[in-house]
This record gives sequence, C-alpha cells and structure tokens, in this order.
Amino acid sequence: MSALPGASCIQAQYYAAESGIRQIAVLTEDKIRCQWVRAAHTEIGSARQVMLPSQARYTRERRPPIRNAPRMGAFPRQTLSHCHQLRTGQHYLFSATRKSGTRPFRLVADDGSVIDKADEPGEICIKGHNVMKGYYNRPEANAEVIENGWFHTGDIATRDEEGYYFIVDRKKDMIIRGGYNVYPREIEETLYKHAAITEAAVIGIPDDKMGEEVNAVIAIKPGEKLTETNVINYCKEHLAAYKYPRVVEIVDVLPKGPTGKILKRVLKEQ
Repeated sequence: MSALPGASCIQAQYYAAESGIRQIAVLTEDKIRCQWVRAAHTEIGSARQVMLPSQARYTRERRPPIRNAPRMGAFPRQTLSHCHQLRTGQHYLFSATRKSGTRPFRLVADDGSVIDKADEPGEICIKGHNVMKGYYNRPEANAEVIENGWFHTGDIATRDEEGYYFIVDRKKDMIIRGGYNVYPREIEETLYKHAAITEAAVIGIPDDKMGEEVNAVIAIKPGEKLTETNVINYCKEHLAAYKYPRVVEIVDVLPKGPTGKILKRVLKEQ
C-alpha cells in the first residue's frame, strides 16, 4: 500500500482488487497510513479467489460494514463471466459467484462428465464470445485447456442447491495423499484462524509412502511462540486425519509476487 502515498484523497464507493492486494488492504488496515481503505469504500469486488474467512469476517464486522461482491473471471477472458448477487448470511459470504445470464458455465469431473449434483467438486469450464480462441503459437497449451470450445479454468468448485458456487482450490494445487484428494485452501483457512499465524501456504511434497505429503509453511506474529508440533496438533483438532500437515515449516516471511500473492511455486522449488 506504500505505492499509493496520495491515496487519502480517494473516496471510492467500490474497490476492486486482486486477492493478494485485497488481503493486504483488509488484514493490515490498522497499519495503513492512508485513510482510503479505512473509510472510503462501501463494497469490495473480488475476482476468482473468494475471501479467506479472516478477511470476510472483517468486512462484515467493520463499522460501517463493507459488502463483499465477488466476481468471477480468468485471464484468458476479457470480460466478467459471473457476478455474485449480494445476499446476507454466513453461507453466501464465502461464495465466489452465482450463475447469471446465459453464458455457458459448468462443472466437469476428471473423466469429462458434467456434474449436476450439488456439493460435488468439479473443474469450472466456460465458453462464449468473451473467451479467448487460444494461446498464440502454443498448440500444446491450447489442447490442455480448450476442449470443444470449453475453456478449463483450473478452478475446482462446488455448487449448492441454490446455484451458488464455492471455490475449493486450484486444480494444480491439489495434493493427492495416499489416494485421497487434499485441497490446500481448506488447511490454509484453518491455519489462518490460529491467533498466532499471520501467513500460511500449504503445498504437496514428494513422499515415498504416500506419493505426496502435506507441507504447511507459516509465518507467525512478532513475539508469538509457536512450534511445529503445536501447529500439527492444532490442525489435528480441526481437520480429518488424512488432511492435517505432517510437515510444518516456520519462516519469517513467505515469498510473494508484485500483487502480494504468495508464490507457492517458489516454496516448492526451495
């Protein structure tokens, strides 16, 4: 936020931000010198990634409260595909979007079949005039993400009975541990609820027995004391036996990109 020294003069009613920037604005508001985040906007628009519980609770409890209005999109598209219908309630607060209009939109299983059942995870696929025709001079990449005109976003989501979609995780981030699908986001949400943890990222690491093992990388608040064993025991209390991390690393800070998004690929390379 230091890149906006003159932002105190902005009086926006709507604030749209990528997930990393949004997290900085929401979670560090009390440390921000410019007042635009503190008092200006009344609605936050988020793209692709729904807010973490810590962010969403803040927007709901803040006075005056901020409405969270998620929008769904992906870089290979040029316009918005779906927009959240604003509703109150804990359930809707964590929804990424709701199907709107006539744009083709569906969830697809690994075998290519369309998922019609509620609460069953699948990959989001979209098509339409606003979806790209393909990557330039990259036929192999096109073959991976485009099938019969459908663009595979790489986002895993579920849909409830009312048609609200909930992002589970990125398909490429999913960990397969002993034959079970483990979604890092669920573990990260659990870690962020711990009072001593400020940053968290969960990745899969090679394991001879399980194929992949769950590895949590966290940063803790200054002055707090937390051990790897403490974190593992905490996760055991809140997660299924096959999901909790067996490996925990405590670092000073997690690697981030220009927008503040945690770079999991860097963690995997380390």
